Amino acid sequence: MGGAFDWLSSLIETVARVFPRLVHVLATHEAVCFRRGEAHRLQPGMHCYWPVWSVVEVYPIKRQTLNLWCQTLVTKDDEPVIAAATVVFEIVDIEKALVETFDLQDTIGDLAQAGVKEIIQGLSFREIQNDPSDVDKKLTRAIRSELHPFGIRVIRSFLYDFSTATVLRNIQDTVRKSN
Repeated sequence: MGGAFDWLSSLIETVARVFPRLVHVLATHEAVCFRRGEAHRLQPGMHCYWPVWSVVEVYPIKRQTLNLWCQTLVTKDDEPVIAAATVVFEIVDIEKALVETFDLQDTIGDLAQAGVKEIIQGLSFREIQNDPSDVDKKLTRAIRSELHPFGIRVIRSFLYDFSTATVLRNIQDTVRKSN
């Protein structure tokens, strides 16, 4: 019975694409309407769009927090460490953020991880331990410069986990390399 009416469902879906739709953009969000190859920013409020030639992406722009995964890194003085950071940010240009990236959340995480790596590898273990607030400031500046081109303003970032790491080497790898 379901197969007999599949054509009707398909017809209704096709006809529904012709009629305009409403999208409600909350005060904490903004949207981008991709229409005929161009991007248009939509402020909070009610907006009408034609789904036949438009796609609307709504995204939160207000203050957000992202906890980054732990990374095993090596400091400037060859000390293996584990570092994880938190990034506090807001989106100041939603059009740039959604047009210049395919997956915004992945881009933010990846570039922030790159900033953590850059700072940790550029400092000695003692420098990181002795002045954590300076490390957080350097981290914020590094991540800010990575994310600024994508319309994202980094408010603050900081290490929430930092410790030495024990590196275990596989004896088989050592034997193979010596042969």
